[in-house]
Amino acid sequence: MTTCPLCQQENHCTANEQCWCFQTDIPTELVAQVPPAAKNKACICRACVEKAQSTFSDAAKNKAAKD
Repeated sequence: MTTCPLCQQENHCTANEQCWCFQTDIPTELVAQVPPAAKNKACICRACVEKAQSTFSDAAKNKAAKD
């Protein structure tokens, strides 16, 4: 296991196709926050992904409501 490059907690990634991260969409906005030195070397943890999915989903809903 490695640590999440965003929150520094264990990411619990198994680095294979059975891992949860292969079964979910990781927001591109979240991937963009990964420091360059960690890109393609460390996985973002589930907690950060779920928080980002919620945040970006809420932002999209708020934007749609304003339009």
